Amino acid sequence: MMPHKKEQHSHKGHQDHHKRQHHHGDREVNGAHEIDNMSFQGPGRREDGGGSAIHMSNLRIGDLLGKGAFCEVHRGWLLKSISNQEEVAVKRVKKELRNGTQRELAMKDLLTEVEVLRRIIPHENIVKLIGFSESGDETFIVLELIPEPLVERISAWKYRNERLTSIVLISFFQSLFGHSCCSSSERERTNLWRERVIAGRDLTAALQHLHDVAGNPNYSLIYRDLKPSNISFHGNRLILFDFGLAKFIPIATHEHAHITMTPETGSVRYMAPEVHRGERYDHKADIFSLAIVLWQIFSLETPFAHLDPPAHRRQVVDGNHRPQIDPSWSTNLQLLLRSAWAPLPNNRQDAATVLDRLNHEIQDLNALLL
Repeated sequence: MMPHKKEQHSHKGHQDHHKRQHHHGDREVNGAHEIDNMSFQGPGRREDGGGSAIHMSNLRIGDLLGKGAFCEVHRGWLLKSISNQEEVAVKRVKKELRNGTQRELAMKDLLTEVEVLRRIIPHENIVKLIGFSESGDETFIVLELIPEPLVERISAWKYRNERLTSIVLISFFQSLFGHSCCSSSERERTNLWRERVIAGRDLTAALQHLHDVAGNPNYSLIYRDLKPSNISFHGNRLILFDFGLAKFIPIATHEHAHITMTPETGSVRYMAPEVHRGERYDHKADIFSLAIVLWQIFSLETPFAHLDPPAHRRQVVDGNHRPQIDPSWSTNLQLLLRSAWAPLPNNRQDAATVLDRLNHEIQDLNALLL
């Protein structure tokens, strides 16, 4: 694992033209913010209640790890016993937003995240809610600490890939002069590729879990903000976090028609065209974002890096331009990406189908490494 760098934050990184807009169709937050008494439209709370209340005397807040549009995340320590404390992440509203409308929107994001995490069944690729705490007019949510952002992992993968590519090329030229070729480096490159496909599989598994709401027959959960800065690693475990824009919708609704929700919600680089245009959208908007993130994991490059927002609108949203797919990737992966980022939502595969394709890809790589 790469050491954590403070300037590349695990819980909130580069905003990437980030838009967190809210409208009256979403739940408003005013006055006191009592988490246990919140009115919420969605599936019932899990029997275990998710995170529990934490007394402020048991929580010590440390250095700032990162900040987003509304909230900031600090390193913290949760006292579990006299001799035992757990290192955690503590998320709260930014100090400069302690009053007014922006504070209400920030509290809405914060409390939405708590309620989502308390209502879904835990999943290994979704951040663990440890608890929440209130002090005066402040609310804190306490989450597991995730040390390594996806952007750092991509940088590490890219470094390893470039080093291995150089070794393989040198070995190839040596073989022309009768020296043995280094097959171990080629095997290591395959292992590196497999790591990235597994990361994509784990991200897709988290998204499928949300869309299915752990098998709840009545509701689906749309994440609405899928991007690298909301993804981190703890060892080899990929973890999705930041559920402030997530929204429950009835299954019956998105089976028959897209519903009206907040337009331009999420980050432009990863945003589905229908969301960017302010049209009705459903869980297939998440699939588009997933495809762009998967491409970034596979290619180790930033998507649409050369496009400013107006050019992105012309070329990607209206012109259906997509990142270039490496022809060396398997036919399975190429078809997966083309389907997942299709212009029309109904032409995109669902998360379960994407997950199945990625599992098949991993099986093929496992067989190759035998």
